[in-house]
Amino acid sequence: YNCAGATSQSDGSSVFSIFEDFEESVLSGWTLDSGVTVSQVTEGSNKVGRFISNSVSGSGAYKSWTAGSGIIEYSIKPAQTTAYHTVSAFSGHASGLKGAWFFATNQGKFGSMAPSWAYYTSYNANQWYKVRLDLKGNGYYDAYVNGVKVGTDRAYYGTINIDRLGLIGWTTGGQAFYDNIRVRPYVSNEPIIKNLVS
Repeated sequence: YNCAGATSQSDGSSVFSIFEDFEESVLSGWTLDSGVTVSQVTEGSNKVGRFISNSVSGSGAYKSWTAGSGIIEYSIKPAQTTAYHTVSAFSGHASGLKGAWFFATNQGKFGSMAPSWAYYTSYNANQWYKVRLDLKGNGYYDAYVNGVKVGTDRAYYGTINIDRLGLIGWTTGGQAFYDNIRVRPYVSNEPIIKNLVS
């Protein structure tokens, strides 16, 4: 405390079940579909990941994740308002559409897919947004954008089971920038620390 010269000794990979901040490597241990690129780019003093989709809807970068429930958090900066981009959890390849789908959509709004399309807050190209998905383990999730809950008990599409997590795009050549992708356990009531300052 009160030591300006102290450096962080934290390790995100030891804290979160999935962690990617693009500072060192880029999606180490993830599988990329053919034609999808994810590269490290510098933004100010920060490193972020630039995702470029290919011509196959639902292609992206993904890794195994079978926890069933969890809180997915990430920052996204879409490069346009006319493409679909997301970090989400799903079953099988994303092109099968089975999963918890919450996108920056091609309508310039965040939206979810099941049981029918619902659109929420608008977004601008080249602006960062923080997204959080609370996957409850029962086939439903809550969605937040910049700390505001925009969707409650949204249903997974076509499944209640998930086996992977990924960065997914649905429009040829569409780009999105990502940072601080992390997954932590889901609890219905998160602990709150009060009265730190008297």
